[in-house]
Amino acid sequence: MSQVFISYRHSNTHSPRVAELVKTLRAAGVNVVIDSDQLPAGPNGGWPKWSQQQVEKADKVLIACTPGWHECYEADGPLGIGHGCAAEAHIVRQMLYNQGFNNPQFRVVLLAPEDINSIPLGLQAYHRFHWHKPEDQAHVLTWLTATASSPATAQPPAISWPTLHTPFDRRMANCHDEFHAFEAMLQSQSAKRALLIHGPSGRGKTHLTNEFQRMAIELGLDHSRIECRHGVTLEAVLHRQIEIPGFTTGASNSFSMQCKHLIDACKNLNRPHLLLIDTFEQASQEVKDWLERDVLARLHACPALRVVVCGQSVPNQQHAVWRGYAQSFDLKPIFDTQAWQEFCVKHSRRTSLPEDFIQFIQALTFTFQGDPKQISPILSLYTERLGATESAR
Repeated sequence: MSQVFISYRHSNTHSPRVAELVKTLRAAGVNVVIDSDQLPAGPNGGWPKWSQQQVEKADKVLIACTPGWHECYEADGPLGIGHGCAAEAHIVRQMLYNQGFNNPQFRVVLLAPEDINSIPLGLQAYHRFHWHKPEDQAHVLTWLTATASSPATAQPPAISWPTLHTPFDRRMANCHDEFHAFEAMLQSQSAKRALLIHGPSGRGKTHLTNEFQRMAIELGLDHSRIECRHGVTLEAVLHRQIEIPGFTTGASNSFSMQCKHLIDACKNLNRPHLLLIDTFEQASQEVKDWLERDVLARLHACPALRVVVCGQSVPNQQHAVWRGYAQSFDLKPIFDTQAWQEFCVKHSRRTSLPEDFIQFIQALTFTFQGDPKQISPILSLYTERLGATESAR
């Protein structure tokens, strides 16, 4: 596995940011080396030697620039402090010189907007990552996980995305925004690769999942559906609910190896694959951890994978490395009687509704406070009768 070293200068403000960076990268599967792992005793060979060796043998080095690191690079700071950082900065400068300033190994990562002013002149020619921007976090992972055998210039598998030529006949009231996001995601017309659908019981999450699956079938998309009810185990998910081309489970393989093989298969997909997860709140903890750490955290490396998670609770994207790839929706009660009328017109296949039926819809919406779980079955029954009456004429 590639080794990534973080070079930074300690400070009360900056060190916690670096610790959070390391935590996030490790959660995404990156092999990170940092000086804090050597505490409390420190390396046996001393900090200068250890610092120099880490820069020399790391496959990639992220430089978290601050005024302190800038001082170390330019060698114009006060004496007696920052020796480890100074050793790292010196080796970075020397290695760049030795390589003719061709730089496949070092990149600046900015953990706060104001750090932009701390990039040394000698490093300003190279790309820098703005970690404080969600969209750049995925770019960091893409660069860190690129290897010599799969350089950034290599062409990813060509993916044939479907095209929705006619509007999908969805059988739900409202949910316009959710379907718009889903359609754009499936056709690769959006940067989003995951939808998180949250709502209490009765808001139509499973119905929405069914409609998404029905759309995938109509488009001819490969898909897998994970039902999380009753604390489904990771073994059950991997062995019975995942159907991704190129992925097979071996009885002798550990779960960690099976998860790695699954991600490898996802990276090599040349057709879109939709992963639907329903009732996420009932999943076992190992399934929740797997989804967040092995699937969502690696979306950046799986261009053909699309994920929908529905539940009374869903993964928290606020501080996640994958948040730039995800979009969240909260399903709410439907108080808009016009939306319910459109639902009834579509299901009854009538051009209009009788006035007394419109009044019935209004009363039903008020009585059940817009709850789809209560309203939808009643209106479906009545609209079937309306449709049958219309057909008999």
